[in-house]
Amino acid sequence: MESPKIGLICVSLDGERTDLAKLFLRQAKDALREKGMRVAEGAENYTTSRGEVAKQAGKYREENVDCILYLIGTWILADHVVDALQASAGVPAAVWGVPEAASFSSVGANVVHGALTEMGIPHRLFYGMPADAAVMEDICAYARACRVSRVMRGARFGMIGGRTISAYPTTGDANQIKALFGIETEQIDQMVLLEKARSIRKSEAEEVCGYVRENFGMVTVPDKILLKSANVYLALRQIKEEHALDFCSVKCIGEFMDTYTSCCLAVALLNDAGFTTGCQCSVNAGISS
Repeated sequence: MESPKIGLICVSLDGERTDLAKLFLRQAKDALREKGMRVAEGAENYTTSRGEVAKQAGKYREENVDCILYLIGTWILADHVVDALQASAGVPAAVWGVPEAASFSSVGANVVHGALTEMGIPHRLFYGMPADAAVMEDICAYARACRVSRVMRGARFGMIGGRTISAYPTTGDANQIKALFGIETEQIDQMVLLEKARSIRKSEAEEVCGYVRENFGMVTVPDKILLKSANVYLALRQIKEEHALDFCSVKCIGEFMDTYTSCCLAVALLNDAGFTTGCQCSVNAGISS
């Protein structure tokens, strides 16, 4: 997954210490980039007008940034940021105050924080210098969470099979998942996997078996079982493509494992290839992964 893309807006007021705002902005960009964050184009200068702040926020929204960080460069008017958040509705936002007395950034940041809180507008508040390692770690953690959240919205989760035995913590409500994360749950019958596994060409499965023997430290299962495991792996790849899945979980304990084979090797190979795959149709584990 790509590193987070941050829309950085330094907000200031004419007549205040805009020289400090300019310094904070440069330091903030450098610190974020040193942490591996991507800073969106347009963060080259501070903004001093309400309309300009909202315009920049709207531009960042169109560019699909993962979050917008409002760096408070001096004392400001709360509506500068409130209007901007309304113009970029749906994009996670955070307010960043700087503990430099001459800039009055801390006053501006807290007034904005209070205004957003009273209006019930979700946001985060950060406070610290760009050189402060602790605050930078908090900001980067927030940005990474925003990135994950945006990637998950619209993702497709494949549940191949149903609930395993009485494993209560593995279950979930597809409607709740959609409401909370924006993830679509695709329920796929276990029979689909079984039929696809049985129809895999032997030559394709043998290629996978050869890879396993060459790259795994020890393979002790009979060839027949290894071949079936390869079939499952290739069948799951087909299901992934056919259903445009972004991640999945598959049940094998019970009838599938008892009548065909386990899915352990297939799950491991898919994860090695970068496709998040869980087992036993565990919703919580799948989303966490």
